[in-house]
Amino acid sequence: MIEILGENGIDHRLEKSKEILDRTFIGDNLEKKFFLKIRSSDFLKANEILDARILQNITALEKDYYLFAFTNAELHEIIMKPDEWSRQDFIIARKILAERGEYINEEIINDLKSKRINELSREESEPTLTIISGYILALLFSIVGLFFGLTFLTAKKVIPNGKKVFTYSRKTRKHGRNIVILSAVFLFLFVLYGGRIIFFLIDLFGSLF
Repeated sequence: MIEILGENGIDHRLEKSKEILDRTFIGDNLEKKFFLKIRSSDFLKANEILDARILQNITALEKDYYLFAFTNAELHEIIMKPDEWSRQDFIIARKILAERGEYINEEIINDLKSKRINELSREESEPTLTIISGYILALLFSIVGLFFGLTFLTAKKVIPNGKKVFTYSRKTRKHGRNIVILSAVFLFLFVLYGGRIIFFLIDLFGSLF
């Protein structure tokens, strides 16, 4: 894929995912992930180029390729949610359906894409219990709470058209901001007063429960 993008003048960058936790704690068994990044303005062009290359090679598919065993309903699922599958599987699913007498034209494809993008653009709301956990972490483990809150506040996702949108709802992001502030305050107090803060919190939670 990298060679194809380079041949067609599309700027790209391959990045390795960053490790959140040290290997001392998580070991070396986790699979390394790589991300191929391109400009959002090049998404449409890149997809067209990749689609053309896939169509060139589609005749070389083995007869036991796993999608041939899919039912029409399962193939339609791929068409409706192409972001959960590879571009190759999307194109092959569409071709198999056409061969079975269910041709899906471009107008329908574009309509399904628009609906899927609207669905994926919806912001998520975290359960109340998770948010409460964030506040507790801010008090007891401020550094962890800080990262917890930053996740709610800044997390974004890339939808199929290349646009970045916030992952969480405005209400959840406000909680994230509050957790970040609370974590920062308690982290500062911990640096100043050390263990006395911990004993205070233990006594506080002990009186509540």
